[in-house]
Amino acid sequence: MTPHWTDALPSPHAEDDYAHLPFGDNVYVRRLADAERCLSDLHFSVPAVEAERQALLGRTSAIFSRMSETQVSLVVAGSWNAGKSTVINAFLGERWMPMNVNRETVTVNRILAGGRRQLRVLFRPGHEPAHQTDDYGAAEDVHGKIQDLGEKHRDAIERIDIHYPGHPFLTWVALIDTPGLDFSVRDDAVSQPLVVEADVLLWVMHLEGPRQQDLASLHAFRQRNPHGRVIAVINYADLLEAEERLEVWADKRDRLTGVADAVFLVSALNDLAARDSDAGFRQLRAYLNEQILP
Repeated sequence: MTPHWTDALPSPHAEDDYAHLPFGDNVYVRRLADAERCLSDLHFSVPAVEAERQALLGRTSAIFSRMSETQVSLVVAGSWNAGKSTVINAFLGERWMPMNVNRETVTVNRILAGGRRQLRVLFRPGHEPAHQTDDYGAAEDVHGKIQDLGEKHRDAIERIDIHYPGHPFLTWVALIDTPGLDFSVRDDAVSQPLVVEADVLLWVMHLEGPRQQDLASLHAFRQRNPHGRVIAVINYADLLEAEERLEVWADKRDRLTGVADAVFLVSALNDLAARDSDAGFRQLRAYLNEQILP
């Protein structure tokens, strides 16, 4: 019997051959690695078939490259009075971002894992110094530094990176806090590029939402970032009676059908006060863990 070309393919690999891979204990990742090895060992004389092999090899390489980027870029955006900073604080379980009825977030703030508690300010080109780094202790130190920097250097700052070591949520997520997208042309220009490039857009709205501007912004995100996820968060559920919540959530979900992948009615303030005390925020965390994170 004439040997088939598949007889020359390598046999399954040992455990050590998968150890270097991100999520190398996952059966599907291992199958993908085996496929990549097979594709690398093959060569076809028919140009069209060879082109397909190279295209498939490029796709597997891109998948492994994306898997090595363990942190999901989660951009928190929306109108300026929707409670975005409170939502971020609820995720972290501490009051890191300034919260007030007044406009507090005037800079782009990125919260991510790091080796030490450090706040790094990156300035726009043409400003000196190009960056500055400060250590911080408690969350209150971050409040004061962000507010002070925003008041003194708002137009000069590109973004502020806040490194927070040891937090389990930040192992997988880089949280990005943006200025409200309805306050000034300058803030819109700062926030829009981050919104468009997000892996996940978490769009926060007040109970009155979605307004026309919310819908327009979400449709624009869909057009410019078709592979990104959209999570709509209706905040201030604590202003509702318990029996109203299901009806309000159903109404928001219907109005956001086709625009958002998921809709949650939450009280970020209640969940910040006592973790998992708010059912809506608990469902939001579960959705992120099951549908978004690696």
